[in-house]
Amino acid sequence: MKLALALSLVLAVSVVSGCSKPDPNRKVKHVSTISTLTEPESVVFDKERDQFYVSQSSGEIALLSKSGKIKDTAFVAGLNHPRGMRIFGDMLYVADVVQLVEIDIPSKKIVKRYSLPGALFLNDVEVDELGSVYVSDTLTNQVAKLDIYGKFNVWLEDQALNGPNGLTIHDGWLYVASWGVITQRTIKGFKDADRNGKLIRVKLDTKEIETLSKSGIGNLDGIEFDGKGGFFVSDRRAGVLMHLDLEGTITRKYDVALITESKSAEGIGDIAYVAAKRQIFAPMAQDGSVNVLRLKR
Repeated sequence: MKLALALSLVLAVSVVSGCSKPDPNRKVKHVSTISTLTEPESVVFDKERDQFYVSQSSGEIALLSKSGKIKDTAFVAGLNHPRGMRIFGDMLYVADVVQLVEIDIPSKKIVKRYSLPGALFLNDVEVDELGSVYVSDTLTNQVAKLDIYGKFNVWLEDQALNGPNGLTIHDGWLYVASWGVITQRTIKGFKDADRNGKLIRVKLDTKEIETLSKSGIGNLDGIEFDGKGGFFVSDRRAGVLMHLDLEGTITRKYDVALITESKSAEGIGDIAYVAAKRQIFAPMAQDGSVNVLRLKR
C-alpha cells in the first residue's frame, strides 16, 4: 500500500513538472549595462565597422565599440531628438522629429536633411536592398520613403498601420511593429494610446497591408529579424522583450527588469540584434543606459 502511494506521488509530480512551461528568462543572460547616456532611443549595429551607434534625446549620436564600451558620446551632434536609425553603405539615416537626416559615417558629418511636409513624429527607419529609405510617422499613420533619386514623400498612409513604430524588411515585406490606436496627433495622444499594438506587414511592391497579430500585444517599439523566421520586438511601456513568429504570435516573452535585476524596464526603445553573438542591445530611455543581453543556446 505504501509503495503504491509513493509511486502515485512520484507520477503526480512528474505530470505536474511535465506540464509546467520553462521560464524563458532563464535563457537570457545580462552581459552588461552601458550607462551615462542621455535618454537613448535607438541602437544600430554597424557590421562593416564592427561598432554601434546610439541615438540620444540630447541631439547626439553616441559611438560604442564592438564590446559595448562608450568611445564617444557625441560621435555626431547637431540633431534635434533622434530616434530610429539604419545604415546603408557609408551612410547613417536617422529619424529626427520631422526630418530624415543623412550622416556620412567616415567623416562624422551631416550631409543632408530631408524634410517631410505634414510630418509630426518620425520614429523608425529601414532601408531596402536598393537603398530606398522607409520612415514611420507614428502620429499620422504614415510611412514615408526616400527613393534612390533623392525624393522624400509619403509612401503609404492608412489607419490600418495602427500607429506605425518599428520597421524591418524581410522577404519582400515591410514589417511594422505598431504602437496602437492614437486618438489625437500629439505627444499626449502618443502617451495615452491604448495597448493595442500589433505586428503588421506591407508588401513592398503592391502596398498590400496584412495585420498579422490576432489581437493587441502591447505598445511596440523596436523590431529586429532574428535570421531564423521570427522577430525580436520591444514593448516600451511593459518593459519586456518578445519573440514573435512570422504570424505575429508571441512565442517567448522576456522580463528585462527581472533579468537585469532592476526596479523597472519601462522605456525600452529601438533594439539592435547581433545574430553572430546572439546579443540584444536594448536602449533604456528612462535610465539613460543600454542593457546588453545574450540569448543562451
